[in-house]
Amino acid sequence: MRIVVIAVVGVSLVAAIAGGLIWLQPKFRLAPTAYVCQFDDAVAADEREAVESAARGFVETMFGSHPGDAFDLMSAYGQTDASREQLEAAGHALQADGVGALTVRRTFVINGAGGSREGVMIACGGAPGAVDFVRKNDALKQAHVLLTYPLNAGAKSVAVWLVFERGRWRVNYAYVNFSQILDSNARDLFEQAQDQRAQGHVFNAFFLYRTAANLAHTGAHLQLGDFAQIGAAESSFPAPAEMQGAAPPYHWTLDGRTFDYEQWGYFGAANDHKVVLRITRTLPFNDDSDAEAQNRVFLDAVMKTYPEWRQTFDGITVRTHKPGADYAWNTLFQKDGGYDEPPRSGDQPARSEEAAATH
Repeated sequence: MRIVVIAVVGVSLVAAIAGGLIWLQPKFRLAPTAYVCQFDDAVAADEREAVESAARGFVETMFGSHPGDAFDLMSAYGQTDASREQLEAAGHALQADGVGALTVRRTFVINGAGGSREGVMIACGGAPGAVDFVRKNDALKQAHVLLTYPLNAGAKSVAVWLVFERGRWRVNYAYVNFSQILDSNARDLFEQAQDQRAQGHVFNAFFLYRTAANLAHTGAHLQLGDFAQIGAAESSFPAPAEMQGAAPPYHWTLDGRTFDYEQWGYFGAANDHKVVLRITRTLPFNDDSDAEAQNRVFLDAVMKTYPEWRQTFDGITVRTHKPGADYAWNTLFQKDGGYDEPPRSGDQPARSEEAAATH
């Protein structure tokens, strides 16, 4: 399919580096632009091969022994927002997850003049209510490629924005995120959320919607239709009051008591292929026995209030960090086996054995 658009649009952005990735915050301004957008099989075979090869080469370099060399594969604009040192550090961090074979999932190519250097989001394919959006800037030729690679406990996606510059395709930006936990991708979890919502199970639906949205997120420059569809459904969902809040710690009132926590995570463990809800908090405790007892009070209240948790999770764990100390205590309840027996001091699966979406 080919989409031809003539419009008056534009955007300028303020860029910053966070965690080895590039994040862009938009400030809009007008700029005339006319473009042709093609995607997947509609892209000419030779052009598609060149674009996908450039994206794959960048990611493979990031996963190689010298990730900093990926700097030479970036556009002039991309190089203003990254450094060899940042790419070196980000590459080694990604390699800690274990890297499988890359697969190209989607390819978009845009040809046309006009626009600002930083770009604006444009529609390019998809379906009503689930439109795909990509960023277009002032380059005459540019592209977006979405790749995935497997992990032991799921998969990650890499969204790569490229421009044709100095005789070759070069990378403006890349974004990495979990795209699958165990066997479930964003669409799978979204359908589970819809089912749990229909049953009135707000606890399960809340975590499933949030996790599905996390997995569907492919960065600030490529947004597939699933992301918008999931977001629309989630925005109409009345999340439980105790799960709302602008910033941690969040306050959770259960069974007549209030518990504070900082973060939750939907985890998939490769070793036993189980999905676990992990709740993380910071709380003083005297010793391991005291931490275990306090964690069980919290877990008992969660399970009493929301018995439907068993339909979505294989277990729930509370991980309590001791203030001012590099020490945490885990308490795990499994639906098929009850409480795990201590000790569980500071243990967690290796990163290569675990996939997670956190909030």
